[in-house]
Parts: sequence; structure tokens; C-alpha cells
Amino acid sequence: MEIAQLLTVGDKLELQVREITSKGQPLIISQVADIQGNRIYIAAAFKEGRPYPLSLGQRLNIIFYKEEKGVFYFFAEIKDRINNHFPAYEIQPLGEAIRIQRRDFYRFETALKVVVQDIYDYKPVTGVTKDISGGGMKFYAPREFGEETPLEGILYFDEENYVAISGMVARCQYEEERKEYVVRVSFNNIREAVRGKIIAYIFDRQRSLRKKGLI
Repeated sequence: MEIAQLLTVGDKLELQVREITSKGQPLIISQVADIQGNRIYIAAAFKEGRPYPLSLGQRLNIIFYKEEKGVFYFFAEIKDRINNHFPAYEIQPLGEAIRIQRRDFYRFETALKVVVQDIYDYKPVTGVTKDISGGGMKFYAPREFGEETPLEGILYFDEENYVAISGMVARCQYEEERKEYVVRVSFNNIREAVRGKIIAYIFDRQRSLRKKGLI
């Protein structure tokens, strides 16, 4: 399917500058502003809540999520800048959209309720996240978990909106200041729809905080 047919006006986009390869680079976000035939226009980009300039000829990796279809990326080049009331850019895809399962995701700091259990002892533990991403999370727990312990549980965006998660403990350290353990979990065997909801939540929170001037 053509990328222009797969995208919808308003779709949130994560942009990665192709010349930058560090895994820890801050999130650059935008969204689809307009689609005219095979022409795709994206809105002004933001990085850490501040406008991020794009230049003609610049090449990007563009990542997006579609409900029930998963997470995709494609390569594109900035072809034109449109100066109306709000700046927008015409992009030219340099290939087809590729469906992906990524491990290296932007980690968004947020405190969400999470209930997990070791799949071998079935003793639920309630904690609070330190950060989340499409590839995993860190959360505070009252007990220690050994590395490579398989976990399953529920991540709550709120009391009525939650997703089922599963993963493996990558690291667990005691934090003296909080008197709790910080547990880093890498997600595995989760549906792409679930991963997409986590990514969509991060986009929504970023947009909300930016509108409030908090980032």
C-alpha cells in the first residue's frame, strides 16, 4: 500500500534524523498535516517541547502507529517548506512503509500504576513506573526481582484504560532515597496493538504537556 494511503491527517509521527545514531537522542515529534494525492505534508516538528527546524533535502526516519496494524517506519526527504499560518513541510517517501518491532524506544518519564507478578510464584506486586517506552519500562517495587525473571501484569494509563504486558527483568537495583527497588523490564511477547497504545499514550502526553508549556 502507498504510504499516502496508509497515513491519515492527524496521525502522530516520530522523526529520527538519519545523521544522528545515538540511541538516547530526545524524541522529535510531528504529525500529518495534509495529504493531497501522493503528496504528504507534515506539521512543524518539536524536540523536548521546542520547535525543531527541518531543512530542505534533509533525510529522516519517520515512525508511526496504526490501530490494529502496528508500528511502521519509512525513510523520507524534506522536499518543500510551506509558509502559511503555521509552517509545514512536504516530504517525499524514499521507499515503502515497513512494519517493525523495535527495542530502542524513547523513554518517557511518567508515574503510572503497574501490577506485575513473577509467572512462577503468582504473587502480585503493585508499583509505580519511573518511565515507559514501546520497548519496556522502569518501575518502583517494594520487593526485589532477580535478573531474567519473567513478569506479566497490567499497566494502567488510568483506572479504566489499561493494557496487559509481559517482559523480562533486565536489571533490579535498590534505591536508598525511595527505600524501594528500581526494576527495568524489557517487554516481550506483547501484541503490536499494545505496543502501539503505549507509544500513542507517550505522544498524547507529550502533546498535552507542550500545550501547557510544561516541556
